[in-house]
Amino acid sequence: MIIILLLILSIILQLIAAYIAFRLIRISRGPVAWLLISIAMLFLAARHSMELANLLKSYNDLIILDMLGYLFGVMISILLTIGVMLIARVLHSYKKTEDIRKISEQRFRTLFNSTTDIIFAFDFRGNIIETNQTASEVLGYTKTELLTKNINQIVSSRYTDIFLSDILENLNESGKYIIEAEYLSKDGGLIPVEINARFLSFATEKYLICIAREITERKEMQKRILKTMIDTEERERKRFAKDLHDGLGPLLSTVKLYVNELEAESISEKEKKEYIQYTNELVDEAVGSIRTISNNITPNIISNYGLIRSLESFISKINKTQQVVIHFKTIDVEEKFDSTLELVMYRIVTELINNTIKHAGAQYIQIVLEMLNRKLILTYHDDGQGFDIDRVLHEKKGGMGLRNIISRVNSINGSYEFNKEIKNGTEIRIKLDVTSGS
Repeated sequence: MIIILLLILSIILQLIAAYIAFRLIRISRGPVAWLLISIAMLFLAARHSMELANLLKSYNDLIILDMLGYLFGVMISILLTIGVMLIARVLHSYKKTEDIRKISEQRFRTLFNSTTDIIFAFDFRGNIIETNQTASEVLGYTKTELLTKNINQIVSSRYTDIFLSDILENLNESGKYIIEAEYLSKDGGLIPVEINARFLSFATEKYLICIAREITERKEMQKRILKTMIDTEERERKRFAKDLHDGLGPLLSTVKLYVNELEAESISEKEKKEYIQYTNELVDEAVGSIRTISNNITPNIISNYGLIRSLESFISKINKTQQVVIHFKTIDVEEKFDSTLELVMYRIVTELINNTIKHAGAQYIQIVLEMLNRKLILTYHDDGQGFDIDRVLHEKKGGMGLRNIISRVNSINGSYEFNKEIKNGTEIRIKLDVTSGS
């Protein structure tokens, strides 16, 4: 009786196993293997059913059932062997895929930690869930310490109350957001950064990822440019005051003397006429002086004739000195632009030429002004001795002319690029978005 119960239990378990194997066909990468195993389990259940029948049948029936049992045993062995071989192949495929995944993950981790940008991934409450090696190096925390912090503990107190909400609000509107902020290092130092924020989806969860680039050098450059602009304005004020004092002052003082002399009763009519003539001459000279001072501030030629003719006139005067040969070329350039842009571009070109004459020892200058895709592009090249641009920009003294040029480009939202590949001379390319005037 116990044998019969065990056989019944065995048959039930084998049918359950066959059902499970059959279910795995739909979700497995090796459906054929599970189909074979399912069939083998059915054969095995059938064989045990025959053994159960053996206990209940006559002698002649037992012989037939034994033969079928042997046949089922062979079939079971074949099916299980093939099924196991196919499963082994699937497992090898899984292992190969896993190895590729690990290599890919290692590459990603290497890139993730090799970038010079600071990367934080955090949830919508600001809890940091992942970061890279650069964050630890720049901020002075270990990765373990950073993973226990909230992003609001990393940004400076100026941004704590608005940082997370501001990012979420802007990301919900446009899907991306760039902001300048300050990270707080472990030793209390403030690190200015430009942050590029995005949503990050991982599995079913959604996070925020902030890729921050340190902009300490850029901030220092902006301070130097601002200081240069202030210094330039102050220098222009002093020059303007000096021109007024040295040019107009003596003339007006002399005019006053002649006017006072005209009140004297002792002078003759002839002397009065001479004084009036001298006074008129002095007033004319004063007017001319005022015109010269005014023209130094805003050249009349710019407002009267536009940028191109103004540059041609200036370059013609320089070429007549034979100190340097300047070749000026225009390509598809309109006659007139916005007056502010024309004045700034005129100042930039004249400053570049002035720098070349004073410092470069050049014999030839080429200037090309062209319109391309709604951009005004200035290419300036000289064959002088050249200079180390980075060194000059970082010097506390000197480089005033170069900083003036950069500050003027920035004042009209332009971009500039020095060609560092050339071996001789200096080349700069300036691009401006422009709207043509009438």
